[in-house]
Amino acid sequence: MIYRSLIRSTIDYGAIALHSMSKHNKKKLDGIQTKALRIASGAICGTANSAIQVDMGEPPLQLRRLQQQLQYAAEVKATRNHPTRKVFEEHWTNRWRQYNDNTAQIYCKVRDFFMLKNDITWEAPLYPPEPPWRRKELCVDISVSKEGNKKQNPEIIACCSQWP
Repeated sequence: MIYRSLIRSTIDYGAIALHSMSKHNKKKLDGIQTKALRIASGAICGTANSAIQVDMGEPPLQLRRLQQQLQYAAEVKATRNHPTRKVFEEHWTNRWRQYNDNTAQIYCKVRDFFMLKNDITWEAPLYPPEPPWRRKELCVDISVSKEGNKKQNPEIIACCSQWP
């Protein structure tokens, strides 16, 4: 629980953007995950990273980053008028440049998934046009609270017991 709440949440923050960092830096994050899982599980130093991950029920960070990218892409694709919607559309530069795993744009990384899921209609819940903090104030009747408490005013109990 400590790993998931403190360490993994810190590693996951911005993982969508961190997917394109160098392999050296990815190994550093993998090492942090491995060390934390080793401490949490009580595994000895010679235990394989994949065995610790399976034992603790934690996927590799590479898969977590890809999962978060897919979730973000699905959310953008489903939301009308999303400001970053054009990032997930076909563009000539996606085919022009030669990308490797670290330099590929997010569109290239999630494209195959969306090509397989072409028959799905992506819809997100519609948000109200007006944000909640701009709505009218609620009118709350607090007149009963001004009458005092039960000991001072026993009629309050009789009055309230008549309510449905």
